Amino acid sequence: MILGLFKKRTGSSRPYVPSAPVVYLYATKKPFQFGGDKWNSYLMENERCENHPMDSGHWIMNKHGRFITDLVLRRLKAL
Repeated sequence: MILGLFKKRTGSSRPYVPSAPVVYLYATKKPFQFGGDKWNSYLMENERCENHPMDSGHWIMNKHGRFITDLVLRRLKAL
C-alpha cells in the first residue's frame, strides 16, 4: 500500500476541476510547493480564479497580512 503512493499513475484519473472559484496564495520561498505548473496555469486561465505567488516563507500572513485581508474582503463583497 505504501509503495503504491510512489507509483506514477497514468490515465487512470481525471484532472481535478474545482466546482467553485479558487483563490490560491502560496509562498515562493518554501522548499516544497503543493501546487504545480498545471494547477497554476489552470488558475490563471480561469477568470473566476486568482493565483498569487507571495514573496515570503511559509507564514505569508506575517509579511502580507494587509494584502490578504483586502483580498478576502474584496472576494466576499463580490458574492
